[in-house]
Amino acid sequence: MSARRPRLSSVADTIVGGSAVASLTFEAHFAAGCNAMGSVIDQGTFDYAGYLQSLEAFRVSFPLPPPSEPMPQWRWPVSRPYNGFTGEQRISIWQVTRWAQNVGLLSWPKVCSVCQSRSQVAFHNENYAHPWTPIPLCHACHMAVHGRFRSAKAWEHLQAQYGPSKRKSWFAFLGVTPVDLASWLRSGDLR
Repeated sequence: MSARRPRLSSVADTIVGGSAVASLTFEAHFAAGCNAMGSVIDQGTFDYAGYLQSLEAFRVSFPLPPPSEPMPQWRWPVSRPYNGFTGEQRISIWQVTRWAQNVGLLSWPKVCSVCQSRSQVAFHNENYAHPWTPIPLCHACHMAVHGRFRSAKAWEHLQAQYGPSKRKSWFAFLGVTPVDLASWLRSGDLR
């Protein structure tokens, strides 16, 4: 089943290469953004700019669906906040990414970006203000990314196993203390 995509004031259409491409504006999308994570946030030591740069390797381009386009329906409970983004924001980006996959604008992922597994690979997002950096992850690595706050040892093991040759890879930036990327983006402190 599909649901109509609500008109989001956060989506601004821009023309890139002759096609409408979505550009999520921080001001509109996160105007009410408070720390939705409910836990200690590492605001002082996290390298946000380096982290965002590491996500560029996954950049893709696809047009935004028209407002009348039926969107894939989220069939699970509302997601927990992550990186300072609300569950509702995360679901909206999932819908856009899944729509792009369903209509053939974005290829289905085949290989996990961390362990290179080809089993149960799906997309993960770190920056829900920007849907064009979907990261392919197998189920095990995806669960490790989201479970790292509860299971520090498992996360550190995964980083040790796959991190040394990928020191600047996106997952090498992630620690076991939550970060609030959404607030950092809202602040405009993009250094």
